[in-house]
Amino acid sequence: MHILATSSMSGLSEEKQVNVSGILGSCFHSFWIGDEDWEYDERASLQAGMLTLGGNGSGYLVDTAAHTGYVRIILEHLEDPAAVSADDWDDVSLATLVLSTNRLYAASIGGLGQALELHLPNAGLHTVRVSGKNRVEDERSFDETAAAETYLIQIWSTSRAMQPQSIRLTSDWGQEQMMHGESAG
Repeated sequence: MHILATSSMSGLSEEKQVNVSGILGSCFHSFWIGDEDWEYDERASLQAGMLTLGGNGSGYLVDTAAHTGYVRIILEHLEDPAAVSADDWDDVSLATLVLSTNRLYAASIGGLGQALELHLPNAGLHTVRVSGKNRVEDERSFDETAAAETYLIQIWSTSRAMQPQSIRLTSDWGQEQMMHGESAG
């Protein structure tokens, strides 16, 4: 589902995509966010709580509690970074992402479900914040209508790169992954 906002500029109306939401497949405890052409480096280690850096710097694997199943996704473009309510999300990670086009993709690495695509104002350097809740292994994850594990992926343009960082890590799943030093996948 696409949600559009309309803005008026010199009498002309242009559509600007604000967010996209839907159901996406998780495979081997992860899904991809970043450029359409992605590459995963098996030597990558878990960074920033639930983000594993992709091999070519064009995206991240997002760690999920669902080994194979469905999760809810919201992709949201922000003009300026907004605060995330700590009460609403169990885990929050922040990182820099370099996009070769003005598109952010969320896609299953195992082909489960349709990819989501968010149109952005520009390509280049962006900050991405991934917030997750209901990160619990659950048999219902194979039912698209009952999938409770949810991710809010917010992105905005930035002028400088930063190291990936974990802002909040309170879910049992996130804490267990960090304690065992396991990476997504």
